[in-house]
Amino acid sequence: MKPVDALSTIELDCRAQQCPVPVLRLARAAGEVGDGGVVLIRADDPAFPRDLRAWARSAGSRIVRFDDRGGYYEATVRVGGEGSEIDDLDDFTISPTTPRQTFDLRGQPSTDLLDIVARACALAEPGAVIATIVDDPTFAERLRHWSHATDVTLLSVEPRGSTTQVVIRVEPPTPAGESLALARPAPTVKPETERCTLLVLHNDHEALLAALLIANGAAAAGMDTTVFFTFWGLTLLRAPRPDGSEPEPPIGFMQKLMKWMMPSGPARQPLGKMNFAGLGKGMLATIMRRQQIMSLPELMDNAQQLGVRFTACTMSMSVMGIAPRDLHPYPNLDYGGVASFVEDARQSAINLVF
Repeated sequence: MKPVDALSTIELDCRAQQCPVPVLRLARAAGEVGDGGVVLIRADDPAFPRDLRAWARSAGSRIVRFDDRGGYYEATVRVGGEGSEIDDLDDFTISPTTPRQTFDLRGQPSTDLLDIVARACALAEPGAVIATIVDDPTFAERLRHWSHATDVTLLSVEPRGSTTQVVIRVEPPTPAGESLALARPAPTVKPETERCTLLVLHNDHEALLAALLIANGAAAAGMDTTVFFTFWGLTLLRAPRPDGSEPEPPIGFMQKLMKWMMPSGPARQPLGKMNFAGLGKGMLATIMRRQQIMSLPELMDNAQQLGVRFTACTMSMSVMGIAPRDLHPYPNLDYGGVASFVEDARQSAINLVF
């Protein structure tokens, strides 16, 4: 085994730095170490896992280790597609799990369950069997959707009174650099002509209608569709009330004021033109009902059923004081940053901004 040359290794501490700073610093460090060099990076931005994966793909680098350290992430990246194999990095190889594991996740927050399973699968050997005991009645169905998009086979779902045992098997992994654990991993990339990426920046009711109509149409046509919500577009994802079981992060007075002033959810977004304190929006809703056109809440639900992925911009969430507890728990909701959007957009035949 070859030792890692200290001169070809850079350590970055990007904790407390928001998207896109960690990825930008990683890119600069990669240029400094060159092909075959190693970058060890730590970050606590929620968008970092997905952004790291997107950057590694586009830069031709390999993620040789990824760990959730409890409060922050730590990743080791080998720069360049022609770098050494993972076995050349004694300190950075991933330790395999045992052939069978059982996780008792009763009492865990619903939003954390897929995170735990995804991390376990990322560290598991091919063929490993993972049993999960949960008391969340929606978990089995969410895991079923997730398994269709990953190297995981759902073996059984067994109700046991107030709990459910779900058993999965980890299939042979994707190529090196593709096994990074994500909270809600993206589906396998389809050919360019089958992808559609929409950026929702505004929250005008009519703009949101247009965005969701196109998202539903693209998904119905078999396209892998992603809707990336940033700034005012995030208001569409907000729940009427925060999830009281999730902790409330500290935010400033101005952020609290902004949250109080922003509408929440698909039923409360105003028209950009002729709203007239909601009168114009009511008139539009009446016309749409008479013509049997789906409303915005119906379009959101239908998009989920068609497998449209929603991605919330973590940088915008931080600026506007919005936390995951403020968002509706859509099963296909993910968190990402600039790099993840750029990766989706560059591989899409359709890119639109609303």
